[in-house]
Amino acid sequence: MRQDQGRPSLQFWSTPAVAAALAECDIPAVLAEVQRVNGWTQGQLAEAVGYSQSWVSKVLRNRQPLTVDQVREISVRIGLPLHLLRFGARGDDDPTKRRDFGKAVALTAFAALPLPKCVGVDETTALASTGVVYGFGPARHLDAREGRSM
Repeated sequence: MRQDQGRPSLQFWSTPAVAAALAECDIPAVLAEVQRVNGWTQGQLAEAVGYSQSWVSKVLRNRQPLTVDQVREISVRIGLPLHLLRFGARGDDDPTKRRDFGKAVALTAFAALPLPKCVGVDETTALASTGVVYGFGPARHLDAREGRSM
C-alpha cells in the first residue's frame, strides 16, 4: 500500500475503510488509516501533515475542528486527491460542494457528541411548570396546577 515518501498508492483511497471515511468527509478517520498503513507514530503523522503532534492527537480524537483550508493543505501533503473530498484547489472550488463538505463535517462532529441523559418525568414535573402555551392564534395558557384554560 505504501508509495514513495510515505504517500499511499492510488488504490489506498478506494479501500473500504478509507472510502467510507471519504464519503462522510471524516478526515480524522482518513488520517488514522494513513497512519496505520504507513506504520507511523502520531509524531511521524504530524510531521507528514505539517502540524504538531498534540494538534494531530486532537484531530484524531475529534477534539480539533478543521477548516476547509486545513483539510486542503493536509490532503495535498498526504497525497489525497482533492476531488475525492468534492472540492478543488484553493479558490477553484464550487461553493455548493464546499457547503456539502461543511455539512458532512458538522454531522460527523455532532455524531461524536454524547446524547443527553434522559430525565425522569412524573406527576410533579407538570406541577413545576407555571403554564403551557398551546393552540394557534392568540396565546392560550393552561394552568398546570389546576388544569384549567386561561
